[in-house]
Amino acid sequence: MKLKTKLQVAAALALILFVAATNVFVYIVYENDSWSSEIARVTNQAEAMTEPLSEAIEAGSGLDGIIQANLPGNGMVRIIDQQEETIHTSTREPRFSEFPPHFTNTQDTRTWVSEEGERFVFIYKPIIWEDGNIVTLEVSERLQGMEANMEVLRYILVAASFIVLIPAVLGGWVLGAIILRPINRLIATMQNIQEKGNLKPIKSKRRSRDELQQLIEAFNDMVERLEREFEKQDQFVSDASHELRTPLTVIDGYATMLKRWGKTKPEVLDEGIDAITEEGARMKHLAEQLLLLVRDGEHLQLEPEHFQLDDVVRKAVRAMETTSQRPFYFSSETDTLFVYADLEKVKQVLYIILDNALKYSDKEIKVSVWQEHRAAYVAITDYGGGISEAEQARIFDRFYRINKARSREDGGTGLGLSIAAKLMEAQGGRITLDSKVGAYTTFTIEMPMGE
Repeated sequence: MKLKTKLQVAAALALILFVAATNVFVYIVYENDSWSSEIARVTNQAEAMTEPLSEAIEAGSGLDGIIQANLPGNGMVRIIDQQEETIHTSTREPRFSEFPPHFTNTQDTRTWVSEEGERFVFIYKPIIWEDGNIVTLEVSERLQGMEANMEVLRYILVAASFIVLIPAVLGGWVLGAIILRPINRLIATMQNIQEKGNLKPIKSKRRSRDELQQLIEAFNDMVERLEREFEKQDQFVSDASHELRTPLTVIDGYATMLKRWGKTKPEVLDEGIDAITEEGARMKHLAEQLLLLVRDGEHLQLEPEHFQLDDVVRKAVRAMETTSQRPFYFSSETDTLFVYADLEKVKQVLYIILDNALKYSDKEIKVSVWQEHRAAYVAITDYGGGISEAEQARIFDRFYRINKARSREDGGTGLGLSIAAKLMEAQGGRITLDSKVGAYTTFTIEMPMGE
C-alpha cells in the first residue's frame, strides 16, 4: 500500500472515529438533558395533583374529576396501598396496568426503556388516604415526544456525519497529494540518480519551514556534499596518478638506459641503480601516506599513553635545529605538561609542521607550548611569505601545495598537512591556522589533556 493511500485511510478512519465520538457525546448529552426535563415536567404534574387530591380525600368527595383533569394524555394515575395493592387506576393506555405497583412512603422517581426504545417515567408521592394510612400516588407517562425528538436527532447526526465526512475525505485526498508531492519529487530525483548517476538537487519554491521543506533542504545539502566528495575523489585520483607518474617515468627511463648501456658502462649502472632506488623509496613513502589518508579515523590504530608534551616538543625542536642548521626559539609556560595521546603520532604531526615551516621560511622559527583549561597547545610560527586567505581554505586538502615547484624540489607530496590534521582529529584534537601574507604563519596544535 502506498504512503498516500495509508495517509488517506488513516485520516479517514481518524475522522470517522472523531465524528462518531462527537455524535455519541451529543446524543448522550441531549438524552440526559431530555430525561431531566421530562422528569421535572411529570414531577410538577404530580405535585400539582397532590394538594387538590388530598383535599378531596379529606372532604370525602369524588376523586375521578381531579384525576381525570390531571391524567397525562399518554400515561396513568393510580393509588397504591401499603400492601402494594391498587386502590384506584385511571389510564388511557391499558398496557400501563401491566407495570407492577410500587409502594413508598417517600417521593421516588423511576425510568424505564423498553427493548423497542419506548421511554417511561414513574413519579411516586406519598399521600394520606381516607382511613388515615399512607398510600402512594403514582403518576406515570410514556415520553413519546422525547422518543420522537431522539429519533429526529439520530437522523440529523447521521446526515451531518455524511455531510462532514464526504468533503473531509475528498479534502484529505487532495491534502495527501499536496503533502506527498515533494516526496514524490524526491523519489523521482533519487531514481534518476540511480539510473543515470546524475546528481542534482530538488528545486523548491516552498517558503515554509515545515518538515517537508527541511527534508528537501537536507536532501539538497546531501547532494551538494556528495558532489563535493566526488570532485575531491576525482581530484585525489588525478593527483595520485600524477604523483606516481613522475617516479614511474624516471624508473622506466633509467631501466631503459640500463638495458642499453648498463652492462658496458659502470657509471651508468651506478647512476641508474641510485635513481631507481631513490624513486622507489619515494613511491613507497607516497603509498604509505595515501594508505594513511584513505583510512577512516576510527580505524587508525592508536596507542595512547601519558607523556610530557613540553619535553617531546623540546626534543623535536632540537633534532630539527641540528639537522637543518636553522635557528629555533622554544618557550614553554610549564615544565610538566602531561597529555594522554599516541606519542608516535604526535611526533609525526610535530615533524610534519616543523618540516613545513623550514620549507617555506628562511628565517627563525618560534615554537611555544602552553596549557589552557583542560587542553594543551603547541604553536609553530615561521616568518616566511605567509598564506593568503584563499589558500588557507585549502591548506589541509590532499595534494595541495602553495608552491608546487618548490615542494617537488624539496620532495613534498602535498599530503603532510592533510595527514597531520587527520591524526589530530582521530585523537580528539585539531590543528588551526593563522597567517598574514608577507608576515608570518602559525599552525596551532590543540589536544585534550585526558585524565
